[in-house]
Amino acid sequence: MGYFEKITPLELEDVASSYVYDTDLFRSFEKRIWSDIRNYGGDYGHTISEHLGRTSSALASSMTYSKWFDHGLIRNIGEAFRNHDAGKILQDAMIYNLPNKPDQMVLDERKMHVFLGEDLLNSYLDTEEFRHLSGHPHLSVTECIMRHHHERINGTGPVGLEGDELGELTEIIGIIDSVDGKAIPRANRTKSMAECFREMTGLSIYTDQTKHKGEFRHELLVNIAEFLDPTTFPPGIRAKSGLAFA
Repeated sequence: MGYFEKITPLELEDVASSYVYDTDLFRSFEKRIWSDIRNYGGDYGHTISEHLGRTSSALASSMTYSKWFDHGLIRNIGEAFRNHDAGKILQDAMIYNLPNKPDQMVLDERKMHVFLGEDLLNSYLDTEEFRHLSGHPHLSVTECIMRHHHERINGTGPVGLEGDELGELTEIIGIIDSVDGKAIPRANRTKSMAECFREMTGLSIYTDQTKHKGEFRHELLVNIAEFLDPTTFPPGIRAKSGLAFA
């Protein structure tokens, strides 16, 4: 049974602008979901919670800096985005705690967490404690972000949306989530945020890693990078690339 309406990325901004987030109303719900996240998979639960904290802060800062969005929308999106990876706690933690580099089968299994957010939210709402939240638009916003935060404009994300189907908010969310995820220290490598942003362009002028080419809109990526780490794209190189803009 579904306890909230599912929405598309193109509906995200309108729905997220339609209500005022009530901290008291969602306090117990947030406490429960974050307790479950922190207790998931040993140290990996801590890794997830730190990632969620960093990315929600970076998203709010980027949206505020852009001056495209009002403060109510920024607050609502930020609160929903704090839970974007929560679907992972319905998966076997072993796939995230491997000693070696994961193979493609494991990587594909990991991607499925975006579809599990809906099940997780409904499992909470199917209890007496949280059923009063049924139908609240904030849950629709949260599930939409959970499902679509790995979508890419070239259609290579788990759902397969592409181009204008994502909407600008979902593009921004994808960039913020991706750069932080890539910058998390691993046993075999550590990368700066600037290095990760350059890799995400997929352009040879910045990086020898081309696997991300076409995944993100360059102008938006550069805008966010210049705000979060102004050292990412030196002005001279940026001008040569044709990506400089006011």
